[in-house]
Amino acid sequence: SIIVHAMEINESNETFKKKIRSSLKFLKKKIFSHAHSVICISQFTKNKVTELKLCEINKSIIINNGVNPHQFQSLEQKDSTHYPQLLTVARLTPHKGIDQMLYALPPIIREYPNTMYSIAGNGPDKDRLMSIVQELDLQKHVQFLGKVSDQELSRLYSKSDLFILLSRQENHQVEGFGLV
Repeated sequence: SIIVHAMEINESNETFKKKIRSSLKFLKKKIFSHAHSVICISQFTKNKVTELKLCEINKSIIINNGVNPHQFQSLEQKDSTHYPQLLTVARLTPHKGIDQMLYALPPIIREYPNTMYSIAGNGPDKDRLMSIVQELDLQKHVQFLGKVSDQELSRLYSKSDLFILLSRQENHQVEGFGLV
């Protein structure tokens, strides 16, 4: 059996990666054709496997990633002075859609002036996102937390009212099934 997320089968627009992935297409098809089953972590990924004709449709199944709910239970009280608490956990890249959430914040803040949006993670898009925060005057409502520990991550999920992940396909980058 093969477990497929998405990036390993998605085509790349970057020249170097495109050349490598293109040269491996034959090998990829051969491996997939010999697999007993292809386990896809999402409907999106199964659609990609089907679109690329990597295996017979009856060989692919969807099994979503699981989660340990005990890891995310907390007795911590929510901070009612900052309601709602919004959270994104992601590598800071354009396809994660964090910019879209930032652009959506001003009307939310007009309705809920104590809104706080926390962004956990690092990445190459951080400077651009920080510029958007400045441009929209959101400094009092947005915090960039950087990399956080698993313990801190559990705390963040517990105190948040809403988790935000507005992924989109951006060139070859896509969120097959967000692990966060």
